[in-house]
Amino acid sequence: MEGMTLKEILAQSASRFPDKPALLKKVGKEWVPTTYRQLEHQVKDLGTSLINLGLEKDDKVALLTHNCPEWAVSYFAIATNNGIVVPIDKELKAQEIRHILEDSGAKFVITSQEFLPKIEEVYATLENLDKVIMIPDKPHEVEMPSELKREMREIELAWLTLVKKVKKDYAEDIAKIEKLWMSFDEKLKSFKVKKNNFVISKQDLFFNFAQGINETREGIPDLLYYDDLFGNETFIEREMSFKDIVAILYTSGTTGKSKGVMLTNENLFTNFSGVQELMQVDETIRVLSVLPINHVYESSCGVLAPLYFGGTVAFAESLLKVAQNLNEIRPNFFLGVPALYQALYTKMSQKVNASAAGRIMNSNPITRKIIQKKIKQELGGDEIAFISGGASFDPDLQKGLRDLGLNIYNGYGITETAPLVAVNSVVGGDRLGSVGKVMPGVQIKIHEPNEEGIGEVWIKGPNVMAGYYNNPEATAEALTDGWYHSGDLGYVDSDNFLFVMGRAKNLIVTGKGKNIYPEEVEAELLKSPYIEEAMVYAHKPGTTDEEVRAVVYTSQEALDEYAKEKGVKEFSKEEIQQLIRSEIRSNCAVLADYKRVKEFMIRDEEFPKTSTRKIKRYAVDEVVSVNP
Repeated sequence: MEGMTLKEILAQSASRFPDKPALLKKVGKEWVPTTYRQLEHQVKDLGTSLINLGLEKDDKVALLTHNCPEWAVSYFAIATNNGIVVPIDKELKAQEIRHILEDSGAKFVITSQEFLPKIEEVYATLENLDKVIMIPDKPHEVEMPSELKREMREIELAWLTLVKKVKKDYAEDIAKIEKLWMSFDEKLKSFKVKKNNFVISKQDLFFNFAQGINETREGIPDLLYYDDLFGNETFIEREMSFKDIVAILYTSGTTGKSKGVMLTNENLFTNFSGVQELMQVDETIRVLSVLPINHVYESSCGVLAPLYFGGTVAFAESLLKVAQNLNEIRPNFFLGVPALYQALYTKMSQKVNASAAGRIMNSNPITRKIIQKKIKQELGGDEIAFISGGASFDPDLQKGLRDLGLNIYNGYGITETAPLVAVNSVVGGDRLGSVGKVMPGVQIKIHEPNEEGIGEVWIKGPNVMAGYYNNPEATAEALTDGWYHSGDLGYVDSDNFLFVMGRAKNLIVTGKGKNIYPEEVEAELLKSPYIEEAMVYAHKPGTTDEEVRAVVYTSQEALDEYAKEKGVKEFSKEEIQQLIRSEIRSNCAVLADYKRVKEFMIRDEEFPKTSTRKIKRYAVDEVVSVNP
């Protein structure tokens, strides 16, 4: 099949499966579906409103929301009408969001109500920002007569007029708003409509959004309500090109300020078709969306690809309710990152080993199957395939999860490749420790390999980005004749399985020329139950040589449990230091002497991390440089 645009993909799925649930969201105790017919209708409806609001070709629209159906509807509505989607990590600080909005030149922002204060904090310096579209926290909470809705709109428009004027006629307009609200309140009573939290929150938002108006801008963006952008009687539709840029994704920035990666229809479709071929998925796919939806791993492989297949995407309520949601949805495809799988393995292992009976059953290959079946049922059933990506995956952890009965596969991808490059799979084969075989239509080569065959992984194919937005210098550094320089060190074995050793920038080189991959050492440290997070780095005790040091964050839960076993209330700092030193020495014993951690520090708080739970090394390096 030739490549398809997102517009064609949605039309095809809506035609093939009009009444099938495309999206699921839990409201109260029920999972509420959005069928493919409804999804296509909502996309056209919202797209028409965006065009009427001034959306033109290549205008940027930022998405700052939770994982939710509104995100998917908005993504398609923007992209299928020649706009460019700019997904934003909801965990970012306001000034980090400002950088993305400013660098991309975003014209509109679609945001959940919860994140509106972050926009309020930074809008004053954003000259291009014209509209802020808010998704209310509880959009289905209130129903009222259309007459009252019209009056509410009058109040909103009057307030927006006031905000734009800023100080001109300030007192007069405030009095007008207050009078309108008092009149509105009286009519609510006469209609016997109870004024609940939703109405009150709308009332408060008008005042909150105007606070802190900065005189560096004459006006502020219009504040619109997402729900009000639906109900068009006719639709405006635009054509798409296969080569169109549909999204700009800002890299997580483990080594510094993020860059905007431009992805096209072609980039995304290459991933969709690759997943379909390697993983043998079709319209029966059911996915529980858990990872941050702004990240290309989740958005491309976990949301957009299943909609291309005609599958169903359910949005998890929260990380705390993943186990419950797995049982309710019973997906057959689940995307996770190593940190999530480590937590899962720890929890399941503790549960199995909590009793003598469990330990005995797990030690016997025959009775272990009973435990494996029970674990599978708790996680959604026998069919589910777990995929790990987003960071380096310890082979011992993967083996441990498989011993517990999980069908788990490891893959490799990068934002700049939309993201998939390689994956272990039912078709290409599976090799523990590798990231699998390269996706169809994609090439890799090992640039300047050393005597062990290890060099930088270069990637070429229709999945490679168009470049970095507004950054030709960075684009030129990253691309050579279509080959993307991944910055990852790796090798290919005799059976064409790709092995990724770690980041080139993180490589430690000893005075005798020995290479140390921090990720390898970190994997050993994390096998200690008392070490929750670890970062290995190079320290120069002399002028040339480098030795291995580490910064660790301890597991308070494991320490408390160990203290209980020892009959003490808690350990002193000196006792914890001694315990961690012993754990590091023991875990590093399997490594060559030059790879072993010589000194370490204990952090008092978690490491700063990206949305895929990778440690932001540059932030830790700054601390280490001050406290060597």
